Amino acid sequence: MKIGIIQPYFFPYMGYFQLMNVVDKFVIFDDVNFMKKKWINRNQILIGGQPSFITVPLKKVSQNKLILEIEIANDPKWKSRLLNTIRSAYGRAPVFKPVYSIIEDLLSINHTHISKLAADSLKIVCKYLNIRTCFVESSTIYKNAHLKSQERIL
Repeated sequence: MKIGIIQPYFFPYMGYFQLMNVVDKFVIFDDVNFMKKKWINRNQILIGGQPSFITVPLKKVSQNKLILEIEIANDPKWKSRLLNTIRSAYGRAPVFKPVYSIIEDLLSINHTHISKLAADSLKIVCKYLNIRTCFVESSTIYKNAHLKSQERIL
């Protein structure tokens, strides 16, 4: 059995999906420390040909908290702003409608924590791409947060 493991990223880069496509089980490593200014709650898109960040707002962010403990901020407008930004940037793209629909579906779910939103972004895109790996959140099954580095992965 081939296993992949990585922190949950919000709509991650192509290599992340390539990894998921070649493993039998994909472990979403959600019980490790949150890292500020990384890809867990943000990503880049092109706006007018220039890279620009899209970000899921979070509350009480700390690198001393686990990813699964980080809550999404109660800003009711962030989802509509994000959708408007994506529509403006990519509305004329050839496959805009089905991809935009995926993003709308994801954002229609009332996620309270970034780990669940990021994990669901992975699952929904994998379904669209017909990637059939088995997903497991490390916090729900392994209960090995007391181990460190390589011992934990093994």
